[in-house]
Amino acid sequence: MSKNILKNYEDLVDFVQGCLLYGVGGGGNPKEGLRALEAQFTAGNSLGWVQPEDLPAGSWVACAFLMGSTAPLTPEKIQQMKELGLNEWTYPNNLAETTKFLEEYTGKTISALVPLEMGGSNTPVPVAVAAGLGKMALDGDFAGRAVPEITQVTPVGCGIPFTPATSVDKWGNKSIIVDTINIDMAERLGKLISDASFGSTGLCGFLIPAEDIKNIFVPNTLTEALEAGRTIRQAKERGQDVAQGLCKELGFYHLFRGKVIDKPWEDRDGYYWGMHVLEGTGPFAGHTAKVVFKNENQLFYIDDQLRVSSPDLIINIDNKLGEGRRNDDIILGDDLTILGCPCKAALRTPIMLPTLEPRHFGVDAPYVPIETAMKK
Repeated sequence: MSKNILKNYEDLVDFVQGCLLYGVGGGGNPKEGLRALEAQFTAGNSLGWVQPEDLPAGSWVACAFLMGSTAPLTPEKIQQMKELGLNEWTYPNNLAETTKFLEEYTGKTISALVPLEMGGSNTPVPVAVAAGLGKMALDGDFAGRAVPEITQVTPVGCGIPFTPATSVDKWGNKSIIVDTINIDMAERLGKLISDASFGSTGLCGFLIPAEDIKNIFVPNTLTEALEAGRTIRQAKERGQDVAQGLCKELGFYHLFRGKVIDKPWEDRDGYYWGMHVLEGTGPFAGHTAKVVFKNENQLFYIDDQLRVSSPDLIINIDNKLGEGRRNDDIILGDDLTILGCPCKAALRTPIMLPTLEPRHFGVDAPYVPIETAMKK
């Protein structure tokens, strides 16, 4: 078995930093992702990932992930949580609990976990959970980036049912979604459960035979994240601008640089909707950019002209920290560079694109691949 191993603490940090990039403003808290890896590393468990051909014949693959809005909790919600008795966590590692719960319910043994998406916690945490449970993690995910909706992942495009699926929140509440009439209802039910728990619940679903996974997931994205994190670290060690290093080494596009001057947002239907308004600096002085997000970055404008959109990646770089930046961490005055990157080919298929293009996010404009847009 060929396994890509995270051999030391530097590898853990690099991996999380790379995952944060591909989280495109969402994808979970990197501090949580690093803590999960650290716990398994300290316990002596092997952290890494394998290829589909390494999986035992007749075994099953599943996807364990967090679902919920990343919007900050309001004082009113915090008070309501206290009134409902949500004071102490029962399952801090609720992804492990929901994975075991699905095995118990279905009677199937899960040999490997595949992350739903990329992100600072939504990729490393499933890798850590797999290690803690003595299972494998696959080198890949179901999107090649973070996405806000379960309808936007590759198993859905392949007709793979999400159900049966289990849900466990950190407080100790457990649910089973036995079946749904379509994936939209699966998304809605998952969001309602998450909203009831005031945050991220752990779900496990998309049970897939190991023999079939090769044609369903987006391969090698975990290795790519590790390489991206190393690029960030090495650029900082050389005293190089991180954004420039990523463009040079990984072929990212430099879209904009500026200061955040406004950030309207709202928690709508379980999603973190909003935008960052940037006033250009340096070569972008005199121009204004807008990054519109639904949990993750979806639309990028310069001077009110749509330039880049989902499913291509729109990435926040904090120039002071020299690393990626989540949308819920960005505040007024932050100095950001916005980078762009082509999405994986799987998201541009006729089946997947309608769930990810600008029209899906309420903008009457066609999707233009970033490679084409940047030539104009």
